[in-house]
Amino acid sequence: MKVGDLMSIGWKQKTEIDEVIEKIAYSRVVRFYPTYISKVTHISLDTVFEYLLELVDDGSLHLLWEVRCPDYECNTVILRTSDLTEIMGKEIECSCCEEDLYVKKQHVFPVFEINDDFREYIRKSKKKQMNSLTLAL
Repeated sequence: MKVGDLMSIGWKQKTEIDEVIEKIAYSRVVRFYPTYISKVTHISLDTVFEYLLELVDDGSLHLLWEVRCPDYECNTVILRTSDLTEIMGKEIECSCCEEDLYVKKQHVFPVFEINDDFREYIRKSKKKQMNSLTLAL
């Protein structure tokens, strides 16, 4: 590996991230921020984000971009999109505080959403595990 290249993520870190994502998929949570995964696993945000993008590529997750109102007291999510080119450099209005916003990088945040098929798979596999444990007792 060359100096300056991102370190590749190891199996242990992948497993830790996967476990958190499976818990999220089993819950009612629809979306999560990469910062949450980083805080829970104590893995750097860059590493977490890189791995979450791999899960987007394999179809487990969807990457969306949130635009938040810059008004500190409002901070409402104005919109979510999968296509940044639709909104970057455009003017939009916050429906909550009616503040106009010219969309820049500092207003846009990545958020990940669990794929419905992946969520269903996780829920079914957890039920199977629970049934197996019940039968074993």
